Amino acid sequence: MRLIYGVHVVCVALVLVCLTSCDDVAGPGNDEDGVAKHFASHKCGDSPDYAIEIQSSVDPMQWDHVITVHGYVDDFDAAQRLVEYLNRTGVDNHRCVPLNK
Repeated sequence: MRLIYGVHVVCVALVLVCLTSCDDVAGPGNDEDGVAKHFASHKCGDSPDYAIEIQSSVDPMQWDHVITVHGYVDDFDAAQRLVEYLNRTGVDNHRCVPLNK
């Protein structure tokens, strides 16, 4: 019985630590901007790096960053194949956009 109580206390403590470590500042928009800024000035490899974005279901003019494709011999080809697969298998619309030149 004591062991179960001890495990319960530890689990509650871990949940509280996780909840208190979350903040509102590092939301999706801030993270996407940071990734775009990093890759704008730090190209990985010889070919331009690409982002795969998903079209927002709330605002069709809004696109959200999903995946960064870099490190391939031809990053565009790898990104385009992923986009084709995602668009074929799902209901969401994806696209690839260059992050740098």
